[in-house]
Amino acid sequence: MGSKKYKILIVSALSMAVVFCTLIAAAIVSENYRKGGKEEFLQTQYSSFHEIASEAVSSSSSSQQESSDDNTSSEPIVAVYPAGIYKDENNSVTIYSSENGFVEGNVLCGEITMEFSGQQVDGVLVVTSNDSHNNTIELKLTYENGKITADSKVVALSEENAEYLSVSGIFE
Repeated sequence: MGSKKYKILIVSALSMAVVFCTLIAAAIVSENYRKGGKEEFLQTQYSSFHEIASEAVSSSSSSQQESSDDNTSSEPIVAVYPAGIYKDENNSVTIYSSENGFVEGNVLCGEITMEFSGQQVDGVLVVTSNDSHNNTIELKLTYENGKITADSKVVALSEENAEYLSVSGIFE
C-alpha cells in the first residue's frame, strides 16, 4: 500500500513540474509578445520562417547546376494588395492590411460575409474560412493593376443553410 502512495506522489510531482514549466514558458512568450507588439512579433516569426525557407531553397539550388543565361530570381513574388474596398456590380472585397505578403480583409456577397487572412504566395492569396452562414469556403484572390480577381468554392456546407458565399469576378 505504501508503494502506491509513493507512485502517486511522484507522478503528481512530475505533473506539477510540467505544468509549472509550461506556465513559465507561456509567460516568457507572452512577455516577448507584449513588449514587441503584435506586428513585430508576427514579423519576427515570419522573418524566421522566411530565413529557414531561404536557406532550404539556396541549399537545394546549390546542389543543382545553374545556367549562366538564366537571370530568374528564386525570391517569391510578393504582391501588394493596397488597403481599400474593391467592388463589382453587387459585391465587395475589402482589404484591411497587406504587409510582407500577409493579407487581411473580408468579402461581402449579398447578405453573406466572410473574414479572411492569410499569406499570399507568388502574388496569389488562397484562404479557407467560414462565411456568415458557417459554411467553409475557399477563396482565391489575385491582385494585378489595381484590380482583384476573386474566385470562391465551397469546401463544406453546414446542414442548416443552403445559401453560401459565392463570388467570382474582377473587383475594382
